[in-house]
Amino acid sequence: MKAFVWRSGKINIAETVPDGALEIASGPDEVLRTSIINTCRIAYDDQDCLVPGIPEATNPDAALDALFTYKKHLNTDLSRRLAELAGAPA
Repeated sequence: MKAFVWRSGKINIAETVPDGALEIASGPDEVLRTSIINTCRIAYDDQDCLVPGIPEATNPDAALDALFTYKKHLNTDLSRRLAELAGAPA
């Protein structure tokens, strides 16, 4: 599965990344969802996952900075979870 983000900061997961969205990570569905929930910001609707910093970014550069920071955190968490599943030390 692939996790992707929209300019609004909303994160979705699907088998393919739609036009207009940017892929931020990929992996097994359950592990990917757990890592996203562990690292994202929850929207006011208590359902949507957001990349912290993107919704309030005042310009595209600030949004990209927030995205790069989040991708680093997400991929660190995802790598740790995948290593644990594989039986490797964290």
